[in-house]
Amino acid sequence: IISVLLLGLDDEGRGVAFSYEMLNNVIEYLLKDLSNDLPSDASAEERIIASSKVLLGSPVRLSDTYSVLRIALGAPMINAILESDDQKSAFNSIIADDATAIAKLSLVVRYYIDLESARIRKSSGVIVKN
Repeated sequence: IISVLLLGLDDEGRGVAFSYEMLNNVIEYLLKDLSNDLPSDASAEERIIASSKVLLGSPVRLSDTYSVLRIALGAPMINAILESDDQKSAFNSIIADDATAIAKLSLVVRYYIDLESARIRKSSGVIVKN
């Protein structure tokens, strides 16, 4: 199990941990195609990553100040590798899925403010393309 602490930057450029509530938003974003919610200057590669749908577990509170997301290789994944006729390919497939999850997670952190702005616009009924 890997615990991931997500950091954003405050107005003075200091790292600030994402709150438990923000991590819940991150989980929602990971499950959605966000390719149309990125700013207009996002690259084609970023839009491809943003279109992927990734499933991670729920945030975990470590304290009143810190919460994390966890990435784990669960029993079903291990069994899939062990029961496969081609264990190397099965393992590589799972690693590729994890790489996609990390890439999308990184993208969501990078564009978190933009994604929140898009969410607010959509919930208020205002449609504005980035």
